[in-house]
Amino acid sequence: MTSEKSLPLVGDRQVVIKDIRDEYRDFFAQRFSIELGCRAVIDTGNGMAGSILPAVLETQRIPYRSLYFEPNGRFPHHEANPLKEENLQDLRNTMRQEPNSIGVAFDGDGDRVALLDEDGNAVRGDLLTALIAKKLLEEKGPGTILYDLRSSKIVPEVIRAHGGQPVISRVGHSFIKALMRREKALFAGELSFHFYFSDFFYCESGIFAMLTVFKILANSGESLASMVAPLAKYAHSGEINFAVKDKGHVMEEVKRQYAGGRVLNLDGLSLEYDNWWFNLRPSNTEPLLRLNLEADTEELMQKRAAELKELITKAG
Repeated sequence: MTSEKSLPLVGDRQVVIKDIRDEYRDFFAQRFSIELGCRAVIDTGNGMAGSILPAVLETQRIPYRSLYFEPNGRFPHHEANPLKEENLQDLRNTMRQEPNSIGVAFDGDGDRVALLDEDGNAVRGDLLTALIAKKLLEEKGPGTILYDLRSSKIVPEVIRAHGGQPVISRVGHSFIKALMRREKALFAGELSFHFYFSDFFYCESGIFAMLTVFKILANSGESLASMVAPLAKYAHSGEINFAVKDKGHVMEEVKRQYAGGRVLNLDGLSLEYDNWWFNLRPSNTEPLLRLNLEADTEELMQKRAAELKELITKAG
């Protein structure tokens, strides 16, 4: 039952404290009806997702095992950041006790979520974007899907193949939310495990993303690993970070050295060639340069990554 309490007036405004957990649970219950054929192991890292997930999951037929659901701002077990491999170790260890399980890892405030396949491999955020985009386009028909410029080129390929319109975006939730509203986009995804839904008020939701992937798995009868495998068509470096003294100088030096590529200045420096591309951008939140690159083959990706690492390190 919803509870509500009024506080003393602040000026001429009434302040009300309202518990909306029941409405939040019902929001998902009205949109999902999932019978998952495998067990999920879910680690909320003592973050906020653990405070609401049991109520949401009790409306679904999803067998699961919980890790660190009790909110604790000291994060006693590990940092609630699924981008760091060390934070997935407890999840992987528990998955080994639950054969053929799916792993789920939330961040501290629950707006990001990572999925691990049955072999314990973390599925990159851009590949999840492609997987979810395909499902939403099949359900809702043609529409616009946003993806951030660090994402594999498989993402726009999948969107087009299923009747959608791919739109590239700069990195960051404020930019993506604004662009989603302008484009009236169905969905957007980032490499960093942020997933945004028009059905969630053009905002990101780790729970919505998790349930969407579970729905895809339940309806397909396939494993997550088998569904993701065809999407890993190209060799992607993942994000590589560099601490440099003069980010502007480094960016200019890289641009000079790689003058032959097709340039996109949407967010940092993106250069595209026939069989590889890279993006180098200043972090929005840290004093770092972030490099992402992708090539048609693993050998070419490693070669180009080594070249860029050496150039950035010397220039920095």
